[in-house]
Amino acid sequence: RITAQVVARHVRLGEDVTIGLPLVTLSSVEMAAAQGALIVADKEWERVKSLGRQTVSERRFYEAQVAQQQALAAVIAYGMTAAQAASLVKAGDASKATGAFDLLAPQDGTVLRDSFIVGELIEPGRVLFDISDESVIWVEAQIVQSAAMNVEYGSEARVSLDGKSWITGRLIQRNHQLDETTRTRGLRIEVENADDRLHPGQFVEVELST
Repeated sequence: RITAQVVARHVRLGEDVTIGLPLVTLSSVEMAAAQGALIVADKEWERVKSLGRQTVSERRFYEAQVAQQQALAAVIAYGMTAAQAASLVKAGDASKATGAFDLLAPQDGTVLRDSFIVGELIEPGRVLFDISDESVIWVEAQIVQSAAMNVEYGSEARVSLDGKSWITGRLIQRNHQLDETTRTRGLRIEVENADDRLHPGQFVEVELST
């Protein structure tokens, strides 16, 4: 969400990752400012809390509380996790507000794309990694309209790469719009892919029970 420079890469293309694993370390001037503001706001909030409502005015009490919450929300919105922000606050050291932070894997899966280099300046909205969990995969198939009427949700399906060995799946979605070129309807079949035989972009043959 903010402009940041790539400081270090921690995973590679094709590598399996688990949720919470550091993917890349980024550094940002905006994050440094937000981290500094959080440390200052948290120090003030702790001081006001220790004084108590009997010593400080109600307005000052709530202003300090809101300022701390807003500063915390800012660093989380910019890319830090709640745990990382809590660690920064606990340290209470202004020298830690360097603007560096780790981007963590949001899920288990395999790195399918990582189009950046160390040292590159990354603009907001740029996708750094594509991570896909391939343990369950979707197969896109097409069927002629006349046959599509005989296929029901949950129907058994078989998928094959070579026409010899087959993987069992089931129909989970059916497109209501015809393809303008082929005049076929799209089907989506869910397949268990625990042995990692299927990968995005492969062509397969599909058999359906009608």
